[in-house]
Amino acid sequence: MQTFLLSLLLIFMTTLRTSLWATVIEDKTEQSNSEIKEGMKEILKNREVDQIEKEKEEVRISNKWYRGSNLIYDCQNGSYVCVNDVSFYRCQRERLEDKENARSQLRCSPFKDFKTHKACFDKQYEVIHNQLPKMFCTNPKYL
Repeated sequence: MQTFLLSLLLIFMTTLRTSLWATVIEDKTEQSNSEIKEGMKEILKNREVDQIEKEKEEVRISNKWYRGSNLIYDCQNGSYVCVNDVSFYRCQRERLEDKENARSQLRCSPFKDFKTHKACFDKQYEVIHNQLPKMFCTNPKYL
C-alpha cells in the first residue's frame, strides 16, 4: 500500500513540476515579434566590442549557439543550453515562428535569464537530471 501511495505522490509531483515549467516558459515566450526585434536591436547596439574581445567573451558552443547566461532548451538536439542574449532572442524568434506556422514540434524553448554564467550552469545541471517529459517542445495548440 505504501508503494502505491508513493507512486501516486511521485506522479502528482511530476505533473505539478511540468505545469510549473510550462507556466514559466509561456511567460517568456509570449513576447510579440516586434518586442523580440526591439530587444535584439538593443543588444546589438550595446555590443560594440572589438572582434578579439567578442571572441573571448562569447564562446561558440555549437553551430547555432553562443555561450552565455540565458537558459534555453534546444528541442531539435534535446539539450539544455546556456546561451548569450543574441542566441536567446534567436530562440524566442524561432519559437514564435513555429507557433505562427502551426508546427506541432517547436525548435526551441527559452527559459530564464540569469545574472551569471555560473547561476545558469547550476540550473542547467539541475534540469538535465530531471527526467520529466519535455512538454514545452510541443505547440500548445496540439496539447
